[in-house]
Amino acid sequence: GLSGMLMALFYFVRDKRIALVSFIASILGCVFVLSHLARLTNLPFAAFNALISGSLNFGSWMLIGICLLGVQAVLTLVATAVLYGKVKPDWAPIFTERKAVPVLLAVVGVAVTVYSGFLLTQASGVTFWHTALIPILWVLSGLGCALAVWEFLGFQDKKALPGTARTAGIVIEVSELLALFALLQVAASFSTPGAKAGAMSLISGDWAAMFWIGAVAAGILLPLAIRVFGEKARFAAPLCAVLALAGALCIRASVLFAGYFDPLV
Repeated sequence: GLSGMLMALFYFVRDKRIALVSFIASILGCVFVLSHLARLTNLPFAAFNALISGSLNFGSWMLIGICLLGVQAVLTLVATAVLYGKVKPDWAPIFTERKAVPVLLAVVGVAVTVYSGFLLTQASGVTFWHTALIPILWVLSGLGCALAVWEFLGFQDKKALPGTARTAGIVIEVSELLALFALLQVAASFSTPGAKAGAMSLISGDWAAMFWIGAVAAGILLPLAIRVFGEKARFAAPLCAVLALAGALCIRASVLFAGYFDPLV
């Protein structure tokens, strides 16, 4: 989410540091995804043999996700190298002065972020995740992370962030709050016991503390209050940034852990 939505933010804020952070996050995302494979050292040989034999499963959502992350990592690597002057091709201005390439970066970034949420909706037997609200929530939390990086960079530069950053933060946090409660409402209204169990684990069950304290209070309500009432405070920007990053992690973790399989009988 951080890497993908930073690529989207780069379209509006052509800061080379945003490209660098997005590249690092893309590499970490690839590592996290590949770390789920039991025999990682076999991956290159298995992929090569499957490609040669024509048995590579292009319908696999995991393969699609790895390919999207790989493309994102390559694009952000090229953008970082060009913007930091490590390579100086004649086409370097396309990253700073044109719109086509930043649009491509944004499209790939949004696709990666949506994919990570959409993958959950395809999980068999976990009806708590079977809703389009998951990808929407993933995009919103990713936007919050991207805005947090921008706020932290602005604080480092000792420059006041534009009013659009404060407005965007308020809109994102309110939208996250609405999406979270809509998710609970939809899950609780499902007739399947797995979905209801997932909703109840967030409302008053095992993951209620992470959800209410980490995701809702610290990750949404407190940053929202700071933006509305204390935006002129000296450490408002970095505090909002830290809370937004921690809140996004709590949102995703609590929703992930709340996924209960429906019983077979």
